[in-house]
Amino acid sequence: MYACAGLANTATTAVVIIGLMHIELGTVPSNFAGYAVGLLLSFVLNSRYTFRANASGAMLVRFLAAAGIAYVANLIVVLATLYLTGAPRISQIAGMPVYTIVGYLVNKNWAMKG
Repeated sequence: MYACAGLANTATTAVVIIGLMHIELGTVPSNFAGYAVGLLLSFVLNSRYTFRANASGAMLVRFLAAAGIAYVANLIVVLATLYLTGAPRISQIAGMPVYTIVGYLVNKNWAMKG
């Protein structure tokens, strides 16, 4: 189920990022906005369907911390790839699986635990 939630979240995030880059918002602001939109969708899908957890305020705080950790890992890859390739769209694509993998591991092992 995490894969399905992840695909929906990734598609939504990518559409927002690419749309904002298309209007030349910039690499980092587009990345941030895309992940912010995807964050809300991710919490709903993952708490209800993936981890079947009873959402609580404490869980939301842990989820946001997990998302922050995943986002920092993503942004490191995005900026490193941008530096190495000079290709903004490729850098965004390179960062997405990093966010997904780190997010899953932190959520599974900490954030979505009762």
